[in-house]
Amino acid sequence: RTMTTVQQLAPPASFWRRTEPDESRVPKRAALRVENVAPPARALSQDDVTALRATVEAREEDVWLTSSDSKFYGRWCLHGATPSRKAPLGVVLVPGHPDDAFGALCAAEEAAGGSTSNNSTMDDALMLAMADALQRAGLPTLRFDYRGVGRSKGAFDGVGCVRDVVAAGNAMCGTNGLSGPCSKFAYVSFSFGAAHTVGNIYTKGCARFVALSHGLGLASTLPNGERRGETSAAAASSPLALALAQLYDRTNVFFTTMRLTIPKLWVVGGRDALTPREELATFLQKHAPGRGELSTVHVVQDAGHHLRGYEAHVASRVVQWLTDPATSELVFDLDFPTGRVRHTLG
Repeated sequence: RTMTTVQQLAPPASFWRRTEPDESRVPKRAALRVENVAPPARALSQDDVTALRATVEAREEDVWLTSSDSKFYGRWCLHGATPSRKAPLGVVLVPGHPDDAFGALCAAEEAAGGSTSNNSTMDDALMLAMADALQRAGLPTLRFDYRGVGRSKGAFDGVGCVRDVVAAGNAMCGTNGLSGPCSKFAYVSFSFGAAHTVGNIYTKGCARFVALSHGLGLASTLPNGERRGETSAAAASSPLALALAQLYDRTNVFFTTMRLTIPKLWVVGGRDALTPREELATFLQKHAPGRGELSTVHVVQDAGHHLRGYEAHVASRVVQWLTDPATSELVFDLDFPTGRVRHTLG
């Protein structure tokens, strides 16, 4: 009987070598970037706003937008962009709350002079200054009014207007098989509009997000879950306080949207009681994505919630940020056994 001996060959030494990933190539959570500036203020008179509106409207044309349950009015300047000849990036300007009573919450902190209106529409000074600067930089823009505001049809609905925000973004990039005039777009949103927009930055084509006076301090609950000590039971239960609390709760969608790796710019006034910079920093650091921080906070030290007197400065900073190649995308390398792979996000 013949015995067969099987010799077990030892595997090559490299087979047993422990391979550690090169963590130096993976972006770590960076410290939050904060810019503190103190530019001179220049209040816009009503005549200034009227002249600015005429200048902006001369470049624009009317557009009627439709969401699932509304038809609302807007104006856009496309600089010749069409669905067959797309612009690389467009901008959707989202106004704040159209009700004076809502805006009056922060009226006490505003400096005297200029427009005294506390509501926000597509034709207010901040939206017009933003549209003018963006258009002069060659970026297509879309301004609009929520349902029931201005020339828009229907009745204003604080919850339904979220669908208007999404529909405006779809108009720029296209949806449901229809093509838009831009390959990608950025939301530039103010206050109430920013709180409603941040939950929709997953919209197809959204590549940037800019929040102007986001309003994290609107409710009685701080980002760490603690109650505001100065809020009385009667004040906390008032209809206006409950509406503001509901608006604040909407910002809690950060637990998912903040993990979307698109660049974000937060502009806040140093005297804005509704968006305290400490609360904003706490919120961003709590919900920042683990693979690199993409948020920049720009603090205008002497500005209030409405950023009155600083419209031109804010518009200039937003244009600079949107057109800066460094903020357009996040590029990093990862090493795999099969080789190095470059990832580009943005």
